[in-house]
Amino acid sequence: MKIEHNIEFIDAQEMHRKHSLTFDAPSEEELAALKEGDIVEVCVNGKERFWTIIKEISLERISAVVDNSLIYADEFGFNWRDIIQFEKRHIYSIYD
Repeated sequence: MKIEHNIEFIDAQEMHRKHSLTFDAPSEEELAALKEGDIVEVCVNGKERFWTIIKEISLERISAVVDNSLIYADEFGFNWRDIIQFEKRHIYSIYD
């Protein structure tokens, strides 16, 4: 497993502000309630959305394990079971 630091995640909160009628994102309350073990969806380079399992969480920064195989794994430099880092603003959805 490796930790990636230079991944271009899409800001889901900004997308929601710009396109509130057609793009939904988790609320501040939902993001604040996240904990280790939660499953969240992120998007890289506007190309691929995928699920991750939170392993560590701080005020804004999250370390998570990629939870599915990726179509663009070679381009991204990571794939299933790798550890990545992102911010809460990058979360598209939270798995119930």
